Amino acid sequence: MKAKIFYLTMALIMALMAVIAPASTARAAIINVPTDYPTIQAAVNAASPGDTIVVAAGTYNETVNIDKSLTLEGAQAGVDARGRSGSESVINAPLTSSNPSAIVVTTGATNIVINGFKIIGSRGAVTINAATVEFVNNIVQANASTYGTNRASLVYIADGPTSVTVRNNDISPTAVQSPGTNSLRIAVVGAASVLVDNNWLHNATHSPTGPRGAGLGVTAGNSGTTINVTNNDMYDNGSHGMFTWYATTIFGTLTVTGNDIYNNVEVGVLVG
Repeated sequence: MKAKIFYLTMALIMALMAVIAPASTARAAIINVPTDYPTIQAAVNAASPGDTIVVAAGTYNETVNIDKSLTLEGAQAGVDARGRSGSESVINAPLTSSNPSAIVVTTGATNIVINGFKIIGSRGAVTINAATVEFVNNIVQANASTYGTNRASLVYIADGPTSVTVRNNDISPTAVQSPGTNSLRIAVVGAASVLVDNNWLHNATHSPTGPRGAGLGVTAGNSGTTINVTNNDMYDNGSHGMFTWYATTIFGTLTVTGNDIYNNVEVGVLVG
């Protein structure tokens, strides 16, 4: 009798596992561009949260809006952007005043990875709004337009709550015609955490009679904001290597350590 009960119990357990297993072992999909979809945005629209979109080398003339948990991998995924060579997956923003961005991460999106692209756009070429993002191994360059003047930076991180890592990128707004464009600007508020680590932030634009760009600008925050700026190179910028506004009053924690800041027109770090 005990043997029968044992086998019956095991049969019930196995049956339950068969019902539960499909839901618990569902695998994230890998979507290839342009094999599966011709554009990155079409792949994003079709993807489910947790999927990975692999983008082949080539140029994609579009704006990519990301509103769900996804991993986007370019041809150089995993390769440090600083000084690299080889074929790139290029996201080239349209030259329109209504949307000058190449990548926009919408408010509330979480667990997003953008890895291994070359991104070309105007101010706000990459715009991250109150989201959880890893932005790693990307080259970001300007396209010589004057659009996006409200963002004042090539890569713009704003609002809150936010958790963003910016690592191993080469960010340079050299070609932007409108002066005062920073390589990277952090304008977060609330319970925000931003790590800027091991990047090149350089050649921000300047004008003899107008505003001048910096490698990094930190311009917002409050007591719940933590920002760490570590091991970056900030150089050849039209104004400062780095500047802050209201730094003594608005940040819970602002740490700047291990950075090489040199050959900027004005001061290395301006604390305001």
